[in-house]
Amino acid sequence: MNGTRFDNDSNPIGSQKDGEDGNALSNVYFYQTPTLDKALVLLLFATTSALTLVGNGLVIITIAKIRRLQIPANLTIVNLACYDFIMGLAPILVFTPHQTRLRCVFFLVYAAIVIQATVVGIGLSTINRYVAIVHPLRYNQLMTVKRTCILMGLCFLYALASGIVAGIDVAYSWGPLSTCNADQELTSGFVAFLIINYIILFIIMTYCYIIISKIAWDHTCEEVEDLREDLRESTA
Repeated sequence: MNGTRFDNDSNPIGSQKDGEDGNALSNVYFYQTPTLDKALVLLLFATTSALTLVGNGLVIITIAKIRRLQIPANLTIVNLACYDFIMGLAPILVFTPHQTRLRCVFFLVYAAIVIQATVVGIGLSTINRYVAIVHPLRYNQLMTVKRTCILMGLCFLYALASGIVAGIDVAYSWGPLSTCNADQELTSGFVAFLIINYIILFIIMTYCYIIISKIAWDHTCEEVEDLREDLRESTA
């Protein structure tokens, strides 16, 4: 006898499959990982987290302390630094078990908000550079500190809404044997929304950088032509 019990509907209870599911769930959180491998992974996460926290922390403190650096372009950099700083705390959550519905929802909401806010923040920084280069004479009028802060707030609200939707999505799809992996917990509809979101943002950023590159190339050609003209005049 293998010790497998059955309930009234002849379904096995405590069978080998349940044990395999439990082991698979444990492996997700490094429970059965060899000690040396676990130490190396922990060292890697700790080093990456420390560098992220220190580097972005210095950026935030520097711009916060020096008032003349608090311009729209630098505010978008601080915005990204704040989200990267928060993301630097994420490795701590990786080693935290998420077997309950509440813990899994909290973890994925946290991850969705930070990642979505970072991606949108990169897009905002790109648009800021686009306006500065393509419309330099109107930059101070279009990208004021107040407008930049409003745009940053809207980006955060958008990321927050995405995170809440992700949390609701995970709350309904979570199961007792869930491994709390985003690719397994999020429904196809929400994943499609994220993909479309990133595609649109990628197209906008690509367009901005193409225009910026064209302007930079034209400016370089003009500089080279002026240099050649000066050389011809000097040798005449």
